[in-house]
Amino acid sequence: FTVVTYPNPTTANATLSVQGLTMDARVIVVDINGRVISEDVLKAGTETMEINSENLPSGVYYIRVISDETNKTQQLIKK
Repeated sequence: FTVVTYPNPTTANATLSVQGLTMDARVIVVDINGRVISEDVLKAGTETMEINSENLPSGVYYIRVISDETNKTQQLIKK
């Protein structure tokens, strides 16, 4: 189970690439202070998801992919 976010850093939207997801997972974007910016569901077998960061202020964000099997976190930098 691997998670990659690109482009990183980004100036607009980013793509979340997930390989090996065998069950549905929650995708949560939080800011550096831990505030939830967005939450979505990634269906099992889905390999990519668009992360809308166009309207976010510049800064560091964390994308968490959470399922019953695992919990992965990726850092996303918005320029």
